[in-house]
Amino acid sequence: MTRHGTLFARAAILAAGTLVALALSAAPAGAATTLHFFQKPESQRFLDPSGNPITNPNAPPAVGDLFIFTNRDYVGNKKHHAKHWTATDHLQCTVTTVSSTGAAGLCNGQVAIGGSMLLAENVKLDLSDSGTTTVPITGGTGKFVHMKGTARSVSIGKTNDSEFTIELH
Repeated sequence: MTRHGTLFARAAILAAGTLVALALSAAPAGAATTLHFFQKPESQRFLDPSGNPITNPNAPPAVGDLFIFTNRDYVGNKKHHAKHWTATDHLQCTVTTVSSTGAAGLCNGQVAIGGSMLLAENVKLDLSDSGTTTVPITGGTGKFVHMKGTARSVSIGKTNDSEFTIELH
C-alpha cells in the first residue's frame, strides 16, 4: 500500500478536477458536449477519524481517514491553458474500505463559478493510485441545476496536476 499522499492526492485531485471542468460550460438540454481542462492543486489535508492531522505520510490509509483538497482550475490542457484560473473546487472524501490493492471512499465535491455550483454528492470513488478517476456529477445550483454527466481525469506524470475530458448530457 502506498502512503497517504501518493494514494489519495492523485485520486482526489483528479476527481475534483473533473468537477471543475463541468462548471465552465453548460450543455444545452439533450445535447452532448465534450470539454477539456487543466487543474493545479491549491491545498490538501489528511486527517485521521478523530480529525487529527496525519503526520506520517508513509502510514497506510485506514477506514475513517479523511482527505480534503481545494484546486484552482484553468481552461485548456497542460501545454495550452488560460493564464488565470476561472473556477475553484473542493473535494472531501472519507475512506470506507481498504484492501491490498487500494482504497475506496465516499466523497462530496463542489465547484464554484460565477454565482453557480456543480455538485457531486455522496459519490463512491475508487481511491486507488491508478492515475485515472471517473466522477459522476449529481446536480448543481443556479445555471447548473439538474446538471448530469461524467468526467474522466488522467494524472500528468508524477505531479498532482491533471488533464481531463468531460462528457455532459
